[in-house]
Amino acid sequence: MKRGILIVIMVCLGAIVARAQQTAFVPGCTGNAAADTAAFQSIVKGASGSQLTIQVPFKSDATTLCKLSSITFDSNVTLDFTQGGIQVVTGQTVTARAPIIAPPAKRIFYNALGGQGTVVLRGPVYPDWWTANLVPGTTDMSKAINAADAAICSGALAPDGVTIAAQGTVRFTTAIYRLDSGITYRGAPWAGEGPNNTRLDYRGSGVAIDAVGSNAARKQLNISNLTLTGISSSAGAYGLRLGWNIRSFQALNHVTIDHFPLRGILFAQDEWQLSFYDLAIIACAFTSGAGIEIDSAVTTVNQLNWFNLQLENNGQDGSSSGGGINSNTSAMHQWDFFGGIFQGNKGAAEARFVNGSNVGFFGTYVESGLAASGAVDGLIFGGGVTATLSNVNFYADARHGGTAVRCIGSSSCSLDNLSIHANWPTTISVEDTAVVQVLSLGNLIPGTSATKESSPNHLRWPWRPL
Repeated sequence: MKRGILIVIMVCLGAIVARAQQTAFVPGCTGNAAADTAAFQSIVKGASGSQLTIQVPFKSDATTLCKLSSITFDSNVTLDFTQGGIQVVTGQTVTARAPIIAPPAKRIFYNALGGQGTVVLRGPVYPDWWTANLVPGTTDMSKAINAADAAICSGALAPDGVTIAAQGTVRFTTAIYRLDSGITYRGAPWAGEGPNNTRLDYRGSGVAIDAVGSNAARKQLNISNLTLTGISSSAGAYGLRLGWNIRSFQALNHVTIDHFPLRGILFAQDEWQLSFYDLAIIACAFTSGAGIEIDSAVTTVNQLNWFNLQLENNGQDGSSSGGGINSNTSAMHQWDFFGGIFQGNKGAAEARFVNGSNVGFFGTYVESGLAASGAVDGLIFGGGVTATLSNVNFYADARHGGTAVRCIGSSSCSLDNLSIHANWPTTISVEDTAVVQVLSLGNLIPGTSATKESSPNHLRWPWRPL
């Protein structure tokens, strides 16, 4: 009797497990939207909520691709595009609430770019699903990137009521993605395969990536492991436009921005609480501006942390701006730099902060000395800026002709354990009503290091016992 009961229980459990397992179905598609949509709907209805996989069939004839009108696949349905793809009817929306299966570099969506049909997805997506990147560097992928981004970031708000929600990540393969026009970052994370492997090659004018949100619809910035280059862009091109990316704690991570005629990054609207890691801005602003700039209309750019920032060869010879960073607005508050290299930037200085408030440099390497660039200072602080420099290393090539640290206007600078190379004609210059307090000497020697001060007792050395 007990054995019979056990057999019945095992049979029942087997039936439950069998029902829980996914079953694969292949719809018969003809390229007729009504018939093909009905075929998919029939498969979904037959599952009665059970887990299932629909394998989209391969079609050698593009006119017989599975053609779908608006349809929603709930989270129990997995679409497998390993073999085939779908065509979306213009003005219709295909929604998949479970991550799909598809090779990263295979086109699977047809008639699904802006102004055509719409695809809504969850999980990782690849722009290559919308446009085959047949000749990397030649095929324009801008519309495909916009479509991929929109597929997982429709603009709906997260539970906090002010931040745009995302349902996945836009992923990029090891390839060049040519951009003939600017693209929009909507709020979903973007991830490449590394700056040397994934390159977004901008060929247009104006901004390459616009990531500006609004106070009511903030975009958390999260772009990693790629290069954005403007080496073939047109006049007036610049890299990244930011604003209302509040609390983006992985804003740019292992990203390179290079060779744009104008700035690499423009803070175009208000910002606060952003962190940047291993960001390189190289050879930008060679016609105007600086590597990093703040628009004069911005109210506040507050609490930005820069970890291992590389600024190299930005700006123009003879410019009055800082080549790497130029901040001349009171909007700048609490920018801190940890490590990093500021090297070979042109203009008035490697970086120039002449308005705003707190700026900190901790363990940063600053090197100037492009012989043809004239006198390029290291760091300039002015206006009401309060600057803290700790363990900063200043190096200069021979015949450089600049000043390592200039504090001007009404600024206040605190210097702790600096190392300033002998090639700097002037180590510290204290001008106007600025005050410099040297907390610890580093390699500086009072009375022998080449310092300047426009008013007595505005350069204050640490007290030492006799």
